[in-house]
Amino acid sequence: MPSYSAMKIIETKSPEIQKGCAMSTLNLHPEDCKLIINFFYCDEEQLEEALTHLEGIYGPIDLRMEPIDFNHTNYYAEEMGKTLKKMMVSFRDLVGRESLVVAKHEAVKLEHMMSIRYAQSNNRVINIDPGHLLPEKFVLSTGKNFPHRIYLDKGVYADLTLIYRHNRFESLPWTYSDYLEVPAIRFLADARLILVEQLREIRAEREALKE
Repeated sequence: MPSYSAMKIIETKSPEIQKGCAMSTLNLHPEDCKLIINFFYCDEEQLEEALTHLEGIYGPIDLRMEPIDFNHTNYYAEEMGKTLKKMMVSFRDLVGRESLVVAKHEAVKLEHMMSIRYAQSNNRVINIDPGHLLPEKFVLSTGKNFPHRIYLDKGVYADLTLIYRHNRFESLPWTYSDYLEVPAIRFLADARLILVEQLREIRAEREALKE
């Protein structure tokens, strides 16, 4: 059972509060997070084209994962082929936590655009999955509903993919196995270090403005 002692209590002149009623606050401006995008693909040139397009939207990439073979499932084989690669990138500029829905729609739009250009069909030539990295967790966007996924808006769900505690990323019962590969965990750990430093600098700047 969680302890309510950790909840932030606001002070007010309301008589009800002064008599001992406690009210929790809502943080309307949580800290920004790091945009991570995962790719499944066959063609390196098509991947680079997608990356260039996304940099035009989100700014420069600050970290790239070394590609690995994706052979964890045959789910994409009929549509995209059997020799898929997986890689992830992180973007330098932090984003608001509410932006995951828009990022997923941009990804779907880019997938469709590249399908028309290279496959002349509705079959994807690249799979693009945006996610948000926070110091304590990694959340992916998805259009598919499952019991553990939380609906956000406009057809997009949030999937809590990994949690970070005891100085390492930990899986959950539903975590896809490709996110547990050593290169993937190493990439997310390195991206998290960058994020933690970025947030530290932002906090320091805010504190300096108060002086």
